[in-house]
Amino acid sequence: MANQDKFAETNPKQLEELDEIISGKRKNLEDSQTELKNLQAKLKEITASMSNQQYENEITQLKALNLAAQHALNAYVTGGVKQVTEEEVEEVKSDYTKY
Repeated sequence: MANQDKFAETNPKQLEELDEIISGKRKNLEDSQTELKNLQAKLKEITASMSNQQYENEITQLKALNLAAQHALNAYVTGGVKQVTEEEVEEVKSDYTKY
């Protein structure tokens, strides 16, 4: 065990100054830790979201799907694709005239 009598004594004023320094350093540490947590959360959010290039690729794919759906729909709108055949129309007409 070390003999403390060999070390210089510190007066209460020096101890108060050291306590203030320690308190300031703790406060700085807490502020730094809070900032670190905020930055880590921001980084996680940024890395979890898509990049601009990924968004552009997704938009291009959706535009292609939209265009294909519009072409398919236009075929029905313009009458290019008939949903009922002529035979079915004639059958319904004949059934209608029977009654």
